[in-house]
Amino acid sequence: MQASKNLQITEGSSKVSGALYMAGKEHLDLLLDAYGTFSHTNPLHTDVWPSMRQLESDVIAMTASMLGGVSAASKICLT
Repeated sequence: MQASKNLQITEGSSKVSGALYMAGKEHLDLLLDAYGTFSHTNPLHTDVWPSMRQLESDVIAMTASMLGGVSAASKICLT
């Protein structure tokens, strides 16, 4: 873990495309918050974490909307 802290990539300094996707500190804070909230869950066990079913359904609905799909996510995955 400590070794990874020594790896510092300055935004815009990398010559590797797609190595780092950062939109600033606000974005990083959002990612850390989301990961911290859901990192202990397992979407395969929605009986234990029922909110995961809703989260999955919301993600599918948003993706379908962006791609011009149907409005009801249940028609896509039968959730």
